[in-house]
Amino acid sequence: MPVKLDLSKAQKKEDTHVQYLPCKIDFCGNAEVDKHFSASVSEEGTDQAVKSSKLSVGDCSW
Repeated sequence: MPVKLDLSKAQKKEDTHVQYLPCKIDFCGNAEVDKHFSASVSEEGTDQAVKSSKLSVGDCSW
């Protein structure tokens, strides 16, 4: 399900970015995760967290 954010009335910050974490990925292969997601969390970002369970890997032909 696509998510649409209306930020027209939101306060704009230069450093602001949004990361969407899909709940299912149908992909077999290498993923350049560091290229697409931040590797750290700032202090102001610690009020909310994403809970996850262990990721399972399906059958992939390498």
